[in-house]
Amino acid sequence: MNHQKKVEEAEASVNKMREKVSGSPWKQAYHMSPPAFWMNDPNGFSCYKGEYHLFYQHHPFSPEWGPMYWGHLKSKDLAHWEEAPIALAPSEEYDRDGCFSGSAIEKDGKLYLVYTGINGQAWTTIPIYIKRNVWP
Repeated sequence: MNHQKKVEEAEASVNKMREKVSGSPWKQAYHMSPPAFWMNDPNGFSCYKGEYHLFYQHHPFSPEWGPMYWGHLKSKDLAHWEEAPIALAPSEEYDRDGCFSGSAIEKDGKLYLVYTGINGQAWTTIPIYIKRNVWP
């Protein structure tokens, strides 16, 4: 399955739980948190085109650990955060079991994400440029 299709499935899963989670008395009101489900390590904290970006390991299908995607939040002031589209999905042979730890760097006007792809056999560090409107 291609990357965009996996991202769309993950977004749909999160959207089904969004309202329920946002009304929970345990939902973080100030600190960063995903709209729903599992959040793990923060990754790729960076400043790009005047906004701070924080990516995080995310399993968008349940509150339990599972194949990792990268969720994405952004802020102009580090106090108020807004959700951005899921940035990475395990969609290739080299990352079929998850997109794990990594970083982000700006070079020549583009934001590059570098992460560790897991395929059950090996850990592979994959540099990738995500071609989305967020990072023109």
